[in-house]
Amino acid sequence: MALVVNTNIASLNAQRNMGISNSQLGKSLEKLSSGLRINKAADDAAGLAIATKFSAQVKGLNQAVRNANNAISLVQTAEGGVNTLTNMLQRLRELAVQSSSDDNTATDRTTLTSEANNLIAEFTRVANTTEFNTMALMDGTFSSKYFQVGANYAQMVTFDLGDARGKAIGGRSQFDGNVADGLTTAVDSNFGGSEFKLNGTGVQATNAADDQYSVVSFSSAQIGTLTVSEFALGLSAFGSMGSGEVSEIAMSLNLTINSVTVGVRVVYSMTAASALSTQSWGDVTNSLIGGASMAAAVISAINGNASLAALDVTAKALGSEGYTIQRTGGGQLKVLVSMNGSASGQVVGASQAYFSYLLAGASLGSVAFTGTLASVNAASLLSIIGDGATVAAMGSTPTIYNGESSAIAKAVAINAVKSASGVTATARANVITAGTAVAAGTIDSGDILINGVNIGALTTIANDGNGALVSAINAQSSSTGVTAATDSTGKLILTASDGRNINITSNTSTTAGSTIGTTIMGIASNYFAGSTAIFRSSVRLTSTSAISLTGTLQDLYDDSTRTGTVSDANNVIRNTTETTRNAAVDLATYNVAAVQIDTQDNAQAAILTIDAALGDLNNLRSKIGAIQNRIEFTVSNLETASENMSASESRIRDADFAYETAKFTRNQIMVQAGTAMLAQANTLQQVALQLLK
Repeated sequence: MALVVNTNIASLNAQRNMGISNSQLGKSLEKLSSGLRINKAADDAAGLAIATKFSAQVKGLNQAVRNANNAISLVQTAEGGVNTLTNMLQRLRELAVQSSSDDNTATDRTTLTSEANNLIAEFTRVANTTEFNTMALMDGTFSSKYFQVGANYAQMVTFDLGDARGKAIGGRSQFDGNVADGLTTAVDSNFGGSEFKLNGTGVQATNAADDQYSVVSFSSAQIGTLTVSEFALGLSAFGSMGSGEVSEIAMSLNLTINSVTVGVRVVYSMTAASALSTQSWGDVTNSLIGGASMAAAVISAINGNASLAALDVTAKALGSEGYTIQRTGGGQLKVLVSMNGSASGQVVGASQAYFSYLLAGASLGSVAFTGTLASVNAASLLSIIGDGATVAAMGSTPTIYNGESSAIAKAVAINAVKSASGVTATARANVITAGTAVAAGTIDSGDILINGVNIGALTTIANDGNGALVSAINAQSSSTGVTAATDSTGKLILTASDGRNINITSNTSTTAGSTIGTTIMGIASNYFAGSTAIFRSSVRLTSTSAISLTGTLQDLYDDSTRTGTVSDANNVIRNTTETTRNAAVDLATYNVAAVQIDTQDNAQAAILTIDAALGDLNNLRSKIGAIQNRIEFTVSNLETASENMSASESRIRDADFAYETAKFTRNQIMVQAGTAMLAQANTLQQVALQLLK
């Protein structure tokens, strides 16, 4: 190895290594002083890019958490407002309930109304002024609002708080008027639609019993008429055999009388002399074709029943072929009749033929069922006239719907689909007022009947000053369901509070001009406006939302007579004559802002409106609670994501102090060692001086 002076290789090497050690020591100092493993891109270019993305995500998530918490504060503010509105509605409802009672004077109701009006005004103010960060929350303007609850684009939730103002909640629609008789005038086995619709839901005809009769059923190869005159019940079942003869007809009859069931079975033997032929029959009220044996069997079964005997229920013969069921001790008598034929056929309705009639009070005479058989022919065509309307049917097993169905039956039909339509129907009280005052006069027993009940003999004075007419009608109200009164001008007022029909009939011997002024015979044409003796009530429709009546309004609300046809091919059941009273469509809308409690009727309506409003607020509060829960879950998820991403970023960017401290100590030692070695290397060249001596 050459000994040189100009180049000190050992020194250069020591300098280079000491520079490396100094650089590493500087990096260790930088990492330990900053706490970061990556302080510049050169430290870890790829790691810095990843860590920066994580950092953006974490910061975005943390801001989203703050946004979500602000949204929670917003909906909590709204819920506080809704709670205040609910408390006010509760108080308003108390006032409405209090005002609904007629023990309040006009002055009392004025005081109640004053408080109610102030509550409504404050209700409106609170709904309009409940705000968050100057934004109104409950006036209907806070809708389709978006809240960023994520770190990235379009990670949002949206909601609205609706309109809680008085004019926007408690909204309900009410229809007061007449719905066309039968509702759907044709019931066809192949007919899938409906002519009358509520909120898009078809309403079909009903076979629910009204105050007269509702269903009459028949089947070929079945003959039988059951008629009870006193405490009357009528079930008619007819068939025809054309020109042929039937040798035997088997019939079973089940009677349920005041919950006591009596079963009877009779076999009719038909001879050539008694064979049926095509002909017209008269009044079927008190007739039973070939029914002597049936009547005897029924009478025997009833009178031999100990349970019925304890109820004072007995049966006795009526003529040669009929019978009467009566409760001699008075009280209510309910008879349910079920007739089922042998294998040759059945008397059937929708599933089982029956007719139930509920009566109370005194004997009703022989007019409770006044259906008249118009014709029975080989084509099994049955036409019955009753309740002032003609109904007809053709086919094998049809059911006849009464064309003069009462408001009660119509309400049943509408309520059958209320879950789909959202509309509830109630029969309104049937109230009719005579056109002229009661005049002096007399009538005989049996001349005037209301809902088939004889009001008896009476003598009145002008304006019914002695109360004879009113008293006579009210004496039978337990049987007719009709009460009477007179107004200040002496006009007669008849009321059926349950909405049943009021059917006024007169004996043919009573003519215009005889007895009470223009006579009770004219109670329909002279005392009351109209040309028919059947008066029907209207139906009230209520809904928490708007009511849509779909159909031909002319068909529903005219005063015309429409005639349908009977088609055997389609097995159609149709009202051949149908008359409806003229009534305009009267849809009324109610809400909290319009609540009035100044009268009993208004207070009653207010209760319905407030209940609907409370339902609206409950729905809104439930919605707010659901929104808050949703956002709270979002916050929890965001915080979890932020925590995990922060951990990932830390693993990439943050310095490991244990590791960096060890490196720092090593680098310190290396720098010190390098300095010492550099000093030694710098003295190595001095050896050359020894050669110069």
